[in-house]
Amino acid sequence: MSKTIAKKPEIRYELEMEGAKCNLAPLSFHVAEAALGFTFRQFPKMLQAGEILINSLWVSGSPRFKNNKDSFFFSRACLEAYKIIEMMEYRTTDETITVFGKHGKEFTCKLNKEIPRDVLEDALGLIKPNAGNPYPLTAGKMILEACWIEGAEEIKTDDELLVPACLAAYYRIERKEASLKKL
Repeated sequence: MSKTIAKKPEIRYELEMEGAKCNLAPLSFHVAEAALGFTFRQFPKMLQAGEILINSLWVSGSPRFKNNKDSFFFSRACLEAYKIIEMMEYRTTDETITVFGKHGKEFTCKLNKEIPRDVLEDALGLIKPNAGNPYPLTAGKMILEACWIEGAEEIKTDDELLVPACLAAYYRIERKEASLKKL
């Protein structure tokens, strides 16, 4: 009989507050999507987004981060945890997206300048749904996949690279310069 040895979860973030610490795993696409869904709403829910990050990425740490969700400590911890999203690094130039992986390594991809109309229509539906939370990363992923010309394949397979690349692709919709005036 062979024993399955459980793989120790990877730790990517350490959150420390008032002498208490917790360790959090790397950000996954689905966790980032859930957290961003609460912040890309008309009335953002930053604390709920941070709570999703703490609870979903939890590896180990002080029980202060898991107990008494009505405490001021936990609310501040949620705000700090949301900085995981803000720490994502990417750069866009023309049709090129550059994301930064572990140890600052750069990964780039080149996208078509134009987003196909049907993809744009579907992406906009995910960004501004009639009901429920928006799905900005899924919208960005649709754009990324539809417009991909060439680039580092790791972007497509590593969530820590895919998440910022999808966010950058999502923002391509909003970067378009235009002006509308009522006369």
